Amino acid sequence: MILNELTPEALRCAVGPCPSVFETDRGTLIVIGRIVQDEEALRLLRGKIGEGESAVELPKAFFEGVNP
Repeated sequence: MILNELTPEALRCAVGPCPSVFETDRGTLIVIGRIVQDEEALRLLRGKIGEGESAVELPKAFFEGVNP
């Protein structure tokens, strides 16, 4: 698999784990963010998260200028 980071340069972290967005050579995106643990958010998402899936949260700024 080949990964191409799409995280806007201004939001990339120099050290340590940070939210990120990657494009793969398989035509998919990989999103790294905080796992949603807020009970109200999870209640609102009930039925939308499938088996083997997780909901992650990212700042809206990640999607400004991200063009896979």
